[in-house]
Amino acid sequence: MARWISRPERTLRRAGVVVVLIALAELATLVIVSGRDRLIMAGALVGATLSVAIMAFGIVRLRRVVDGGPCGDAAQAVQVPAAMLEGFPMDRLRPALLADPERLHLDLLYSAWVCAVLGRDAAWIAARYGMDRWVADLLVRASVDA
Repeated sequence: MARWISRPERTLRRAGVVVVLIALAELATLVIVSGRDRLIMAGALVGATLSVAIMAFGIVRLRRVVDGGPCGDAAQAVQVPAAMLEGFPMDRLRPALLADPERLHLDLLYSAWVCAVLGRDAAWIAARYGMDRWVADLLVRASVDA
């Protein structure tokens, strides 16, 4: 995933600074330029300001869509269709389930499996679901092989 999607705070701050700079440039232009050129310059700068504001809104909206999908919240149990579980590495995960049944349960592993099938990387899955990195790596490798 692109860095500007996974960390939109910096991008939003930069977009805000750009909007402020364009607004200041517009004010300076309106003071300096006179006559017919004033309208043209003001229109161009307003258009640039609006495009940056729309970009910032799109980043916020995209972040909500990315985080709100089926892989969004680790506390939710996802209803996984049986066809989606094809290739699930249950035999290799059984020792992890038996070793720590309170932290890892089958619904959590199924949700992490869906995220791995949908293309999430092992670091994201391990961080989101609070599981060991080797379990997340195993799920990602198995999803690629499936």
